[in-house]
Amino acid sequence: MVITIIGILAAVAMPRFINAQSDARTAKLQAAYGSFNSTAGLVHGAALARLGQTAAANCATSNGLAQPPVLDASGNGDLCSEAGNVNMTNGYPTASFDGILLAAGLQGASGVPTAASLQTEGWTVTVAAGIVTVQPLNPTTPATCQFTYTSAAANATPTVTAPVTSGC
Repeated sequence: MVITIIGILAAVAMPRFINAQSDARTAKLQAAYGSFNSTAGLVHGAALARLGQTAAANCATSNGLAQPPVLDASGNGDLCSEAGNVNMTNGYPTASFDGILLAAGLQGASGVPTAASLQTEGWTVTVAAGIVTVQPLNPTTPATCQFTYTSAAANATPTVTAPVTSGC
C-alpha cells in the first residue's frame, strides 16, 4: 500500500519538479536579457556624457590600471564604472568579458568575469567574433535556450537577440 502511494506521488510530483527547473532557467535567461538591454542603454548614456574626457586618476587606481581610462570622440576606449573599466566600442559596451559581461553584473564577485567565474554563477557564456552567447547551465537543449549580444557597429546600437527559451 505504501509503495503504491509513493509511486502515485512520484508520478504526479516528478513532472512538476522537472517543469519547475525549466521555468527557473527560462526566468534566469530572461532576467539576464533584460540586464543586457538596460545596461547597454545606461552605459551608452554615461558614455555620451564622457566622450573625449579622461577619467579621474582615482578610477585608474581603483581598477588597477596604470593610466586613467578615456573614451575617444567615437566612443571607443574604456568607461570608468563601479564595476570596473568597461571596454567600449562606438559608445556601447563591447561583446566581451571586460565589456557587456562586466557591466551587466552576471557575476556576483568583483572584477572582470571569466567563463569559469560565470559558470559558478550558473551561466555558460561564449565570446567569439564580437558576439556573446549567454545560456543558463544545463538546459535541455542548449541551442534553444540562449540569447546573443553583438557589439555595436558605427552609428548603430548593439544587437541583443530575443531569448530563445523552448529548450530551457
